Amino acid sequence: MKNKNLPTGLENALVLNVSERGDGRHRVLRIKHEGKPIVVKCYGLKRKRYRAVLRQFGSLMIVGKSSATAKGRCRTERETLTLWHNEGFDVPRVYSINFPSLEPCLAMEWIPGQTLSDLIQSSEESLETKKDLIRRFTEILVRRHERALALNEPRLLFEHPTLNHLIQSGDRLVHFDFEIVFTWKRDLERLVRRELAGFIRPLVRKSRKEETDGLLEMMARTYPEKVRLRHVLNELEQFGSVPVLHWLEGFQKLPFFRKKGNTVTAAALARALKKGV
Repeated sequence: MKNKNLPTGLENALVLNVSERGDGRHRVLRIKHEGKPIVVKCYGLKRKRYRAVLRQFGSLMIVGKSSATAKGRCRTERETLTLWHNEGFDVPRVYSINFPSLEPCLAMEWIPGQTLSDLIQSSEESLETKKDLIRRFTEILVRRHERALALNEPRLLFEHPTLNHLIQSGDRLVHFDFEIVFTWKRDLERLVRRELAGFIRPLVRKSRKEETDGLLEMMARTYPEKVRLRHVLNELEQFGSVPVLHWLEGFQKLPFFRKKGNTVTAAALARALKKGV
């Protein structure tokens, strides 16, 4: 990607991602440091300032999420990466490297590989290979859900669950992107179900049509809490998603608020559960 407004000395950095909507400072770079590649994530406004203020209020006061400011997102990502690492979940290593001209920013390990989203869409990978990958992913997911509930720790859950936020790198399955997290500790079970639905949805939507049922059956077979899965199914059928708060259920029953396009996801999950896995 073309470099934009990079400080002196970093003109040769590779821009992996950049937000065009805000102040232009939010971007992800790959640079060489002491001869090896690292990632530097720079935090800036991702939308117009007035919208950022509204989002900050909504995040903190309505749905219990962490700070939406640039400094707040940087701090949240650093702390969450440390938490996940300490609990035994694979995340990029954080480096104590300062880049004053890019602050607030975070230097992290460069993880080569492909996202789970790309792998399950690939025509080059066999169905059995994909099933094994989904089994491994789900086994880690189970341990993480158990740990989050045991600690009453919402930061062990993705705020925006997607298969794009996991990379297979050799034998590693690496999780990333934690700049916003949930902070309220009430009704953590609901947030667990929300994350489950958030992973099931792209598994159904992104996988090859002839492989979808096999992959979802593997996930359902590996995930031991079948009551939780059935609860997720009920919520997908009623609301199109798992509402983040109980009082939002009434709104999401209305056609305007209902998450559209999830009937296919619900039907696929129903087939997997009907098989008794």
